[in-house]
Amino acid sequence: MAFSFPTKARMLNHVKDYNECNFDDEDNYFLTYVPLSCFPTPPTSCHTSSPKEPALDFNTTNSFDTNLQGSATYLSYLIPCTASLLLTSPSLVQSLLSRANVNLNTVALAACILDSLTSRFAASWRHSLPLTSLSLKTQHINYVRPEVIILGALLVASKFLDDSTTHISSYQHDIANGRWTCEQIKATERCILENLEWRIMPLWREDLIEDAKEDMRKVGMVVQRRRQSAA
Repeated sequence: MAFSFPTKARMLNHVKDYNECNFDDEDNYFLTYVPLSCFPTPPTSCHTSSPKEPALDFNTTNSFDTNLQGSATYLSYLIPCTASLLLTSPSLVQSLLSRANVNLNTVALAACILDSLTSRFAASWRHSLPLTSLSLKTQHINYVRPEVIILGALLVASKFLDDSTTHISSYQHDIANGRWTCEQIKATERCILENLEWRIMPLWREDLIEDAKEDMRKVGMVVQRRRQSAA
């Protein structure tokens, strides 16, 4: 299976469009990213291969900046650029993460899932996504917000780690606030699983999860410094 990773140019385009970050001397950091590859045989139990993390604390400035904003911006980079003509909004992703209130391990696994999608995912998702909606505008694929792909990855990660607490309806109403239909979220989840050939276990590896969390933390620090500089 081929694995892709967002290029530096794609990341800098996101930053320019949303004015979220000024990388300055941080450019070298993104050059150190390494794509996911060569997964070994996974551990027997997915629930014991990495320590549990507490839910993100959105009430403190430090956690808000380094975890929520960093995670949202980082996940935005990982959506396949050919999936939609619309640019991903880190602020919308941040809102989804805030409502989901999942732990950092789940977000990191969702990042690994997005990062592992192959080049075939975008076309498959665009062709299979149901467009039935109360809004006539969203009945065309080019008007469907691509952040639903992040939502689908979060759903896959949540189900993998704790299926008993994950429901499509809660994602559609409580987290997505009705922005996408249940059918669209289900179709996105299915496209992700089919693209990865239903193999999530190889991504649940401690070094991969820790690397993703560290990347999100560093992106959050860059965003925080940019906001402080602008202020």
